[in-house]
Amino acid sequence: MADILLNSFKINEYDGGYKFIEHRRQTQQVRDKLDETGQSIHHFVEQHAQNINRWGNQAINSTRNSMPLDSKIHQAISNLQNTAARNIDGMKHMNFSHLYEYVTQLPWEAQYRWGLTMTQYALSHNGDMSRFNPTNFGLL
Repeated sequence: MADILLNSFKINEYDGGYKFIEHRRQTQQVRDKLDETGQSIHHFVEQHAQNINRWGNQAINSTRNSMPLDSKIHQAISNLQNTAARNIDGMKHMNFSHLYEYVTQLPWEAQYRWGLTMTQYALSHNGDMSRFNPTNFGLL
């Protein structure tokens, strides 16, 4: 398959290139507007290559899986996901270097539940994730 580079996005010409570029442009416009208001796009199931390869870009970036969220709350969730698993109550015995490594290997529904639970907790605790314990929510 021939690849082309357009507006710094690598696109496979069989992927409906224009629609992909237009979607990316619109997504960037939304992100720019959210940045102006101190918000970020938050994904319950994380947006990264492994999940996109498993379930596709459309599922990861769907309105069911993403929402605008205060950037400080979003950062608190991201910080927790990057925390060493051994430092999280209920996960001390696991051999994952970070929480996200554990969550990433779960099926979609379980990842979504983790993401939704962490988001609800962060919102109800004004971003303070220091006492988040996954066992209290039946996540482990």
